[in-house]
Amino acid sequence: MNYFGIDQTGAILNKDKPKPLKACEVIYKDNQIFDVNFFNIEHLGHWVSNLNYNQINHIFIDCVLGLPFDLYKNDTSLQIRDWINKAKNYSHENKTYGMSVAESFFNEIKKYYNIKSKNHPKRLTEIKLSSNSVFTTRPFQKNIQTGTYRIWKELAYVLDSILIWPLDYYLENELKTIIYEVYPSHFYKKVFSLQNRSDQPLRKVLKNIQLVNKKFDYDKNLKFLNDQDFCDALMAAIGGSISIKEKNVWKSLNPNTFFEGDILD
Repeated sequence: MNYFGIDQTGAILNKDKPKPLKACEVIYKDNQIFDVNFFNIEHLGHWVSNLNYNQINHIFIDCVLGLPFDLYKNDTSLQIRDWINKAKNYSHENKTYGMSVAESFFNEIKKYYNIKSKNHPKRLTEIKLSSNSVFTTRPFQKNIQTGTYRIWKELAYVLDSILIWPLDYYLENELKTIIYEVYPSHFYKKVFSLQNRSDQPLRKVLKNIQLVNKKFDYDKNLKFLNDQDFCDALMAAIGGSISIKEKNVWKSLNPNTFFEGDILD
């Protein structure tokens, strides 16, 4: 099995080109982290299409992969896959990426579901983990909307060849490449008991847990472990892999999550 963590970003460089996604592969040996590979992803869909489909690929992404159950009460005609497909060719004012484009796209979703309140609806999982609604755009540092839009737009290119946990529960036995929604900040607390991302350098914490093999090369990875975005990608991969190793994440789900998705805990 392959385990990948990806830190989302919606920022653009120039000429409507998005910044590369920071990513990390965690390699296990005898149930310990033996090595990690850090890398950049230019286009998520193109990268996924080149994965080894002879193995199961678990991809943990810091983005939103669902909409609140309340939105579906009166209209179930459009599901999350439909909205992801709509993002593929979406543009606004001749742009295809960036904050203004993402805000325009999600405003269309709000309009479709007649969301008028400034108190944006939240999913059960967002309430549980105190995370933000995908409809929240201000302040910018709490905006997961722009990065989510970018992920949706690029995942649309491979939507027929991936499963989205837990929405595709009925395809559980056809697993090949599975996409999970994760919240790296939650894993900082759950896995390493850190209260926030800057509590202490992640590399020091990694040296003090049994999860990491003694042969792990810290020096090789030092420059990446000093990059907060790469650390978030690493945390997504470690926390996500621990979660799916500890339990069958396809079982005992709240029925609402089959509509609105879930953050892997």
